[in-house]
Amino acid sequence: VAKRMGLGDVVELVLPSNEHKEGFGKSGGGLVADVRSLSELTVRNMQQLLKMFRKRTSDTSAEPELDQEVFVKEFSAILKAPEREMLLLFMKIDVNSDGKVSWNEFSSFVLDIHSREGSISA
Repeated sequence: VAKRMGLGDVVELVLPSNEHKEGFGKSGGGLVADVRSLSELTVRNMQQLLKMFRKRTSDTSAEPELDQEVFVKEFSAILKAPEREMLLLFMKIDVNSDGKVSWNEFSSFVLDIHSREGSISA
């Protein structure tokens, strides 16, 4: 069965491997703090979010993921939205209901938003 390529896979291809080890936001440019909704995320924002997912994942061999508490806290700050809304967003994105949002779940969700609205900007 062929794997469907999501935005997370695209970011993996674009982001140099040495940047994977840097902390969130250290690469400069397009600040995620300027984003008001997931539909406004750019490829640069996704790169920064991938770094944050990786930084918050304790098992470096596993796919980057955030548990509910961390997701709600981080995305409430990023999107400047109430935690209740971020909890609902978490539940929408956590398609396998394992209590965690993986990078694949998150990036696929964002890609779906962008595919319905048009294109992804750089």
